[in-house]
Amino acid sequence: MPNNGAALTKPGQELQPIIIQKPGSDDVAVPIPKLYFVRIRPLFLRARSSNAVFPSVVADAPYLDDRIFSNWLFSCSIDIDLRMASHLFRHGLCSIRISENPNFIEDLAVLLGNQPETVRR
Repeated sequence: MPNNGAALTKPGQELQPIIIQKPGSDDVAVPIPKLYFVRIRPLFLRARSSNAVFPSVVADAPYLDDRIFSNWLFSCSIDIDLRMASHLFRHGLCSIRISENPNFIEDLAVLLGNQPETVRR
């Protein structure tokens, strides 16, 4: 969920698909998710009984609680000496994309679940 509590997509709206045309030798767009699905996801408690990409780590929940994920991400960021909460990772991604091309504001607004005016601010 984005910081405003709205869903990432509105009814009838979809996020743009990621199309991998010709992966280069340094492209990790396929190996990283493959590693996750083959080696990491099976370690989750409910991996076999859940269709969630991130299954729950407790028996009575269908998917991983976002607070658990945020805590894991923060803990890992401390390990690499980059103390950032998940919310700041979102802002970091947006800052990088906008510095590459200011015309990404509309796309980032959809990704964040915000209005373009909010992203511009």
